[in-house]
Amino acid sequence: MRDKGLEKILPAISNRSNFLDDYLPAKEGGGYFGRSLVFEIDVLFIFKNEELCATHQVAYMQLLREFESLDNDFEKLHRKAREIKEKLGEGASVENFEYAYHQQLKVLHGQENFLNSIKSFTDQHFVVGLRALVEQNLAKVLNIYKEKTDSNFGIPYSWDKIIALLSSLNVNTDQNLPVYKNTNELRVLNNKIKHLNEVDSRLAEFFYFQDKQGEDLDKVNLELQRYADYAYAFLVFIGEQLHVEKDK
Repeated sequence: MRDKGLEKILPAISNRSNFLDDYLPAKEGGGYFGRSLVFEIDVLFIFKNEELCATHQVAYMQLLREFESLDNDFEKLHRKAREIKEKLGEGASVENFEYAYHQQLKVLHGQENFLNSIKSFTDQHFVVGLRALVEQNLAKVLNIYKEKTDSNFGIPYSWDKIIALLSSLNVNTDQNLPVYKNTNELRVLNNKIKHLNEVDSRLAEFFYFQDKQGEDLDKVNLELQRYADYAYAFLVFIGEQLHVEKDK
């Protein structure tokens, strides 16, 4: 059975009205001045996110064509085999035929494995690219905040230090919130793709991977839409809580 799990990833802007109210916790009232940096999130993240999703979609379009062509090749081979068996009739020696048939099947299954590997590689590239966008845009927004508020802090890249910095800026850093859980899962998955390519005990701490420990990540279907949605929701969540003076 060829892999038909080729689902397009919708860009964050396409899903915004559908998921932000569901994914983000209720806003806390009062205590803010000026304006938030959500506009900057949209300007910085949305277009690059659309490009990333479009790249993934283009790759999937080609994969779908290749899988459809391979399906046709399988069907032709099976049909030809049935026709030959019918012509030979019962009791005929089919040893040579069976050998040729299985050799051709082996070639087609090799092509099938190759396409499934490309699909896995494409999905993993999406994860790595998405994680890079989150890191880049969080750093950009923090730099904007730093400049507009005359603050003095470094921009960290380790998760624990980012959480500590956000907390110091009075951002809600409750890591039990879905926006944090899913963004952290994306971060850990990205690291495992780059360095291990296996579901280890650390990745298995996340619910989706709990029953997949020890599996090769090439064989695991990844919930890319969930990561794409929560990556955007995470950045919006941060941007909503970073307030600067209104532009004059």
